[in-house]
Amino acid sequence: MAFDLFIPLGIACRPAHYLRDMNLRFFSCPLDWMMDYTLGTALELFKNNFDDFFMNIKEDKSYVGLYKKVQDVSNRIISIHHFRPDYDIDTELSIFRKIMLKRYRRLNIFLRKAKNICIVSNRNDTIEILSEFLKEFNNLYPWLKITFINIKNSDNKKIEEFIINDKLSIIHYSFVDVNRNNDASNPGAWVGNEQE
Repeated sequence: MAFDLFIPLGIACRPAHYLRDMNLRFFSCPLDWMMDYTLGTALELFKNNFDDFFMNIKEDKSYVGLYKKVQDVSNRIISIHHFRPDYDIDTELSIFRKIMLKRYRRLNIFLRKAKNICIVSNRNDTIEILSEFLKEFNNLYPWLKITFINIKNSDNKKIEEFIINDKLSIIHYSFVDVNRNNDASNPGAWVGNEQE
């Protein structure tokens, strides 16, 4: 199956990382490196053209990392890759929002030109939640044929396909998606099960 476009939709950085590694990610999307957001939140952002994306923020000053941990309070999204620790957060926010809105506009242009897309995620959501998201997303872009590939951490390895209608389907991969060195001392544990 050939796709015009692949879109990573979290729940964190892993889908964007693997799409990039497989040479299937040709540009950045606004949610690529974000964390802890629901598909409902993603849907609302697409509905409102990302207008309120990171407008109401809160910094977690207890977080220690290369970047500041900043939460979009209204949309319940977390960024740990965009706000540099040695820069004023208000200045960074202005630049960040310009970049993210530009990414959304570019993505929207590609979605309007595409016919067949693939959304990639690694969520523990139910098939019902994934299906409802797909139906609502397809209401925004009704000409699209959409395949949603979801990778779910599970002890039972299996592949399931769910056909919603002639335009929407879900391919659900379940396997142990935990890094072999999954402990606090391994900064690369977030990539999950690289072999699978």
